[in-house]
Amino acid sequence: MSRPEGLAGRTAVVTGAGGGMGLQIARDLQAAGALVVGLDNIVLIFGGVLIGVLVGGIGVWLGGLGQRREAKRLRSRVWALENQLRVQKQQEDKARAERYSAQQRVALPAAGD
Repeated sequence: MSRPEGLAGRTAVVTGAGGGMGLQIARDLQAAGALVVGLDNIVLIFGGVLIGVLVGGIGVWLGGLGQRREAKRLRSRVWALENQLRVQKQQEDKARAERYSAQQRVALPAAGD
């Protein structure tokens, strides 16, 4: 078999580089100056699984986009309601304090009595 020459600065992806002919081809390409990325079955299997998980995850993320928007809208509404309740409670507390203060003034005897 003739050896490839002049591959400096080039990249080669060799499948089946774990042994046999694939390994020899990877060695020949490397000897010719190429950067060799050698893949074998186990790498392809794990790589395929990883790519599947990533693509699946992106699909789920994109599929849930409408639900995330709805959740954000509902969360904003809950915050607005909580703020309204807080303001209402502050007003009630202020009114209660004013009533208590008025009752205390009525209950105290006048200074000249």
